[in-house]
Amino acid sequence: MLPFRSTLFAAVAPPPPGATVRPVAIDYGDAAPELGWFEEPGKRNVLRTLGRTRSTPVTVRLLDPLPAIGDRKALAHGAREAIGDALTSSRRRARL
Repeated sequence: MLPFRSTLFAAVAPPPPGATVRPVAIDYGDAAPELGWFEEPGKRNVLRTLGRTRSTPVTVRLLDPLPAIGDRKALAHGAREAIGDALTSSRRRARL
């Protein structure tokens, strides 16, 4: 998992009244290395992904909301940590 860009959390640091920041873990299982991209252009990744001939099971987990704080770097760190923990536990369960 790549680092999160804390600037993306500027709109929710602190969250507006009544809003929460809730991380979401999207687990592509064994297909993650094939579907995720790091070094290829986004358009090429989309075309390659859409051109796949088989379906891919996906698990989406809504995680606990983060504390309402005004520090966007802390929000980014908390979201990345929560998502990383969720993906690690999902893969651990899948191996059992």
